[in-house]
Amino acid sequence: MGGCATRRSAVEIYPIHRRISIISNESKNEKMSIDTKNIVELFDQLTGDIKNFRIRLNENHIQINELIHMDLLNHKLIFLLKETLLNILIKWTSFSLTDDEMNLFRNISMFFFEISQCFNRHTPMNVYQSFLSTMPFIDLLNECLIKMLLNGKHFDDKHNLKSFTYLLNTFRNFQTNSSHSIDEIPSLFPLILSVNNLLRSNYYFETFLHLSSDISELTEFEDFILDKCSMFIISYKGKSSTEVHDDLLEQTFDQYIQIFEHFLPHIQSWSTSFILIFTHMVDIMINASTTTQTHIFQQPKLIDYALVIVSNDQLCSNLDSFTLTPQICLMNSILTGLHNMIYEPKLLAMLKRKTMTKIFLKIANTASYDRIQIHSYLILAGILSEDEIQKLNNAKEITKIFYKYLRKAIKSEEKTFKGVTVMAILSGLKTLVQHEEIKEAIRNEDQELQLLSEMVFTSNEQELTEVLSILWTLSFNENVALIIRKNQRLINQIRMLATRSNSESIKMNNIICSAAEGILWQVEDEVTLLECKKEVQDDQLHHSSIPELSLRKKKYDIMISYSHDDKQICHRIADSLVNDGFLVWIDKNNITGSTAVAIADGIENSEIVLIGMTFSYKISPWCQRESNYAFQRQAKIIPLKLPPSYTPDGWLGLLLTNLKYINFVKLDFDIAYEQLKREIESCKQQINVSHVNAPNVTVIQAMIDSKQGEYVYPPESNGLYKAIPMENWTSENVKDFLNDKKLYPFNLLCKDMNGSALIQLYKLSNENSTLAFESLQKQLSNQFNHHHLSPIDYSRFIGEIKSFNAPSTQSHLCVVM
Repeated sequence: MGGCATRRSAVEIYPIHRRISIISNESKNEKMSIDTKNIVELFDQLTGDIKNFRIRLNENHIQINELIHMDLLNHKLIFLLKETLLNILIKWTSFSLTDDEMNLFRNISMFFFEISQCFNRHTPMNVYQSFLSTMPFIDLLNECLIKMLLNGKHFDDKHNLKSFTYLLNTFRNFQTNSSHSIDEIPSLFPLILSVNNLLRSNYYFETFLHLSSDISELTEFEDFILDKCSMFIISYKGKSSTEVHDDLLEQTFDQYIQIFEHFLPHIQSWSTSFILIFTHMVDIMINASTTTQTHIFQQPKLIDYALVIVSNDQLCSNLDSFTLTPQICLMNSILTGLHNMIYEPKLLAMLKRKTMTKIFLKIANTASYDRIQIHSYLILAGILSEDEIQKLNNAKEITKIFYKYLRKAIKSEEKTFKGVTVMAILSGLKTLVQHEEIKEAIRNEDQELQLLSEMVFTSNEQELTEVLSILWTLSFNENVALIIRKNQRLINQIRMLATRSNSESIKMNNIICSAAEGILWQVEDEVTLLECKKEVQDDQLHHSSIPELSLRKKKYDIMISYSHDDKQICHRIADSLVNDGFLVWIDKNNITGSTAVAIADGIENSEIVLIGMTFSYKISPWCQRESNYAFQRQAKIIPLKLPPSYTPDGWLGLLLTNLKYINFVKLDFDIAYEQLKREIESCKQQINVSHVNAPNVTVIQAMIDSKQGEYVYPPESNGLYKAIPMENWTSENVKDFLNDKKLYPFNLLCKDMNGSALIQLYKLSNENSTLAFESLQKQLSNQFNHHHLSPIDYSRFIGEIKSFNAPSTQSHLCVVM
């Protein structure tokens, strides 16, 4: 699960209420059209009457957005106002201001503040750069911030501190509203550093801790340091943003924990004003780099604090509102932080142990704000079990939200939509598509599968690795595989990617080639056949007769199948086995770098396959390919339970049913390893016995026979069963349904079964998944030699019955549901 930095979501900025015009609502009704020439003439007149400039602008019905023009912002009046403000600030640093100076300070600061609010992404760069960079008082503004830090100067000057706040926000607004950065005006960056220093000072923490959680209104000083200074840093999205936030968080994290501990017991009394500034503190934390966030979330208390907030009924009570309230903003920020942490396996395991699935589902289903929904589902993607996914009944809605964000994000220059990156969306999808419910939902939506297919042609290398992985996982669903197989343009592109060598990164190239090859393996199943043919040809060239299975000595004792995330412990196991004399097949260089033929060779030529059971293993199509192939080849499998602790579910849980596993989580490594060696010796003894009693059949011939004996499905039926309630199906209807869905093993198991019996089988399989799978697997093996029920076919059977004729399924399956 590498590449966390690219998946990180950033907090979205919620601007304070915008003052579009300096005229009153009454004046707006009398507004008359004024062109730029008339405003220039008015500005000419005002140069001699600066004291009353706002009154005159109001009298002439001038709106601020009419002033966003180079000729006006470069007018002599604007420069005169800037010089006046400079002189006022010079005096304010050392002396008190007169009433007239205080009023001018307020009026000019508000005027500049309102102009900056009108800057947007369509404002020409030279316009706002000219307006902001020609401010002669920037250095003086920074000097005031430094004096505040050193001795608290101006903090008690309520009226002028408010004016100063307007002036500081002039430089924040152009970032928030125009999607531009202070980096574009280098002279402004020292302001970032000075505000940053204020936020890690004792002034900030003492002020915060002395607040009452039910405060109704902040004082001017509280508003300045807790709200406006925080927003100034959060709004900064320039090249040094993560560095600035990291530096701040490293200095303040312990104090933030104190704030959490101090106020969480009083969460029921949190006022709107308090929630606003608390949200700013959370935003500073989640705007830090992935590395820093991973480090701070290792603090178990912080996860608990975050979960207390998302579980609070009062804060969640208005999630269905279409207005961005402070409560919704706080919830969004907490969920963003929790989402950012799930890419670290240890943190994900911690979150899973908290059993918060119902809470996140409730939030996702209640929220009207789609950004809360997407973050909830991104978290759920990491923590949901197979059983929980099956009970959701809203897979279609989940995929729609993901694809809405994906469509928007790939069209954006920044490759983000509402702060969520393309890579974050793809990563969440990659985890979700392991579930049959999600596969079916995507299969039923042509546009969603088409979008992923088009991304194979348009994505950069990093995105392409995720897209191919998603398509590969989807292709384990036979219906999706059929759709991919019919898209010749896509198949041709995947073939090209499977053999390409034009990447600057060898590792990246290996991942892309391997994933493309995996899709071809799954969709066309030709790699195995080619390997069989090659082995037959080699044997015919070098041997007069093909060796019998009973005499064939395999090249390796053990193959280790594992996820790259678990390489440290798996490499240690491999090294220990080698030191003890075992011949081990393991890809140490890059788990995604081996070709399908190499993987098949490793499995075919190993007596025993060790499978490293982790969540990372389950969601990897590379690992699913290996384990399924080992299962199909009837290899001896020994599961290894690896840290962080994970209980296998879904396809992996079914595949490993009733197998004894070695617990490297609870046991010391040396003790677990000794148990593993004993289990290996036990398996080898069983293998030796089976070799003695083995039939006179070659390995290669058995593979070819199985390929030649593959079931050929009849043409699709007339579909008459679709109009009949399932409980009324005849055995012919059941047969048509199973053939149409390409569920051959169940055609054998359900021979002569009618609809009512099929429903009972579905009910048993859905409610007692592992037990039913084991029973059906034994029945198929006992009654039909050489036929095996795979976890994929079993999961597909449950999914197909559940999703059958979706709009009317509830009436058809009312007995079961």
